[in-house]
Amino acid sequence: RFDDQIKPNDRSISNNHNQLKLSPMPTFWAPTGENCDCNMGFNTAVSDLAIAKAAWADASALGVRSGLMDSNEGQMPIMCTINRDFHQEAYHLTIEPNSVSLVASHEQGFFYGFISLLQMNFSYKGKLPCGLMQDQPRFNWRGQHLDCARQFFNVTTVCQLLDVMALLKLNRFHWHAVDDEAFRFELECAPNLAEKTAWRGEDQLIPAVFGGGIGPTGGSYSKADVGKILKHAHSCHLQVMAEIDLPGHCLALVSALPELSEELSNCSDSKPESVQGYHNNTINPALDTSWQILEPIIIELCDLFGSDYLHLGGDEVAPGCWDGSPAIEQLKQTYGLTEDIDILGWFMAQAAAIVRQQGMLPAAWQESADSTQYNIGNDALVFAWQNTESGETLAKRGFQVVMTPAQHLYFDMACDSSPQSSGATWAAHISLEDTTNWHVDDNIAGVQGALWCETINTPQELKRAVAPRIIGLAESAWCTDKNTRRGRDLIQAAHDFNPIWQALGWPTQPF
Repeated sequence: RFDDQIKPNDRSISNNHNQLKLSPMPTFWAPTGENCDCNMGFNTAVSDLAIAKAAWADASALGVRSGLMDSNEGQMPIMCTINRDFHQEAYHLTIEPNSVSLVASHEQGFFYGFISLLQMNFSYKGKLPCGLMQDQPRFNWRGQHLDCARQFFNVTTVCQLLDVMALLKLNRFHWHAVDDEAFRFELECAPNLAEKTAWRGEDQLIPAVFGGGIGPTGGSYSKADVGKILKHAHSCHLQVMAEIDLPGHCLALVSALPELSEELSNCSDSKPESVQGYHNNTINPALDTSWQILEPIIIELCDLFGSDYLHLGGDEVAPGCWDGSPAIEQLKQTYGLTEDIDILGWFMAQAAAIVRQQGMLPAAWQESADSTQYNIGNDALVFAWQNTESGETLAKRGFQVVMTPAQHLYFDMACDSSPQSSGATWAAHISLEDTTNWHVDDNIAGVQGALWCETINTPQELKRAVAPRIIGLAESAWCTDKNTRRGRDLIQAAHDFNPIWQALGWPTQPF
């Protein structure tokens, strides 16, 4: 049995400190020592800027539903002006005893400036410190991943995570809803996929793995559900990247559509075992039937989400999974392929081409770029999860790399070695401090956290795994290497954020 709260340790933090109560840390902050009374809330009516008003509408709505403010309009006027020389997400915020002014170039910059005001107004209980803030993100991609394949989370829970991401200035939601255990997107081109795989347990196609019980348990996302999440994400100034994990991690797909695999003389249970212990969970890319099924699925997902990227998976293909396949042998001869890694690279290149034809760009896990003969392509986003060194190597090869190192940003890992700390341990024990205790070079595309849900069964467990470590993710993604808070400063930042967690109804960290 695990308690709802993480056990306190020796992190004794004082409320009397000079560190700014704002996460992530802004690029520059020069306090004057004075205060501005904003207890009566903010008002943007004095501004005629359409982009500022649109940003305020989104930020204030987020503030109201997060419990950080009572109403959309208050009394303290915010003077908004445009400076087209600013980065799209940059802003300058000036707080004086009797006035607040905000400068940005785009709606996104105004939104983040308003988010900083809302956070500070709540954390300082209406008595904002005066000063000049100059702020912009270090990386364009600041993401958080959620695994909804291993466990189903409803639209409300997903939207609650999006709100937290917006409050911490994260801007990309990686929605992982297709894996060995389920295909949760309801698609017109393959209507039976979600119907057959979204529920698991006794008498279901998928057994009751990962705490599913007798069941059936699970669920799927209709196009209306997807639309609600996309609309909510847009209001949070977030983009949603869906993932379909191919060609491994496909037990659900292959079980529902056996045409994706090849009937061989040997028993399927004798095929190589995946990392998760599954047999026959890999699509055969040499079969025409595989592409007849996969191409319309990829096209419909591109059309459904309409984002910049579609994530194609590409990770943890079981070694030897294609051995003994006559079709694979012919494929190898035709294209000069020798190893499994080359077959994977060829598959990813073909799948990525379909995505590009839809006007989007492909993304995948780092294994998709391992082969030098065929791979996902240098215009793709490659997510480096194994370690930071492998990500740097890929960046030097010219790939657009998003760092999501399991040793620092996998939030399903236990926070420490205590028996009271739930979670996995195969990568590391990841404390709050560990989330920023690593170096990020400037030559990457971004930083992302991940929450795999083999051990996460409920929304409360999801929140307990994310909070407060997502604050460290936000620091790593937004801040420069010089001003990223680490160690005791990061603990202090998490302590200062606790009232916001309480307002949101999320678990807090005892310090």
